Amino acid sequence: MSSLRFSERKTAIRSFGGLFRMHKSLPFAALLVGIVAASFACVKTAVSVDIGLCAMDCLLDACDSARGIPLLWLVCPVLSAFYLGWLWQAREVPVAVVLSGSRVRLAGAQLVDAVIVSVAVSLAFIVSLILFGVLLTGGFCNFDATASRFACVNKGLTLEIVPVTEIVATVYLYCAVSQIALFAVFYVVRTFVTTKGAIAILGVLCLPAVHGHDSFIYDVAHNILGGSIIFPNPLSFLFETANVGHASWLPGAGHGLLSLLAIMGVLLGFAFLLARRREFL
Repeated sequence: MSSLRFSERKTAIRSFGGLFRMHKSLPFAALLVGIVAASFACVKTAVSVDIGLCAMDCLLDACDSARGIPLLWLVCPVLSAFYLGWLWQAREVPVAVVLSGSRVRLAGAQLVDAVIVSVAVSLAFIVSLILFGVLLTGGFCNFDATASRFACVNKGLTLEIVPVTEIVATVYLYCAVSQIALFAVFYVVRTFVTTKGAIAILGVLCLPAVHGHDSFIYDVAHNILGGSIIFPNPLSFLFETANVGHASWLPGAGHGLLSLLAIMGVLLGFAFLLARRREFL
């Protein structure tokens, strides 16, 4: 990458400084509004179908990667990918690439973008689901009640003491890590195809019918190979390794967040390896 003359550098900085401010204002606000709107639709649909729900039920159900059209695992990453794709394209124009100094610095800036978006989207996701859940169900958390959805899912078991702060904090970490992992997948796929193509592929991968542990692999094995195979769908490891569903809050159960963090780290590492070899100019 060749360097720019001082005057050209100042002009580029002013030009692209304004461009990035624009990207981080209206488009970013539109992303968050989209997350809030999707959260409202999710809670509204849940309330119309199920009875005895509380706000925390709506939050945990929205984190389920296999439930209907997953809000956290499909809607949020796809909406975010539109924003990140737009922002990353601006970072990858020739002048901006030269100003970044190196491929690693550019990849680092894009990682920061992904982390910021993950933190903001996760916060909007949790706050809006809890708020709409309280407004539409009339209750915040009833995991200690025998007539609750929690008890129904867990065969009559309830919690004597409901660790609300722990639940919200754990779910937030789960949301943020899951989104960063998916953004790393988006970054990797986008290295080989166009931004629109990468968004489409990400959306397909996030479909429960595609990433489910026993989805298409068993269908292919049965219909084409004439048998079955003993290992699950590899895609399921990202989507199903960790869990913050109702059963995971029972005494002795776990969430698998360390495994999800490890998967995120591997995906980010692979993304950086690709970034070191990527050509822009």
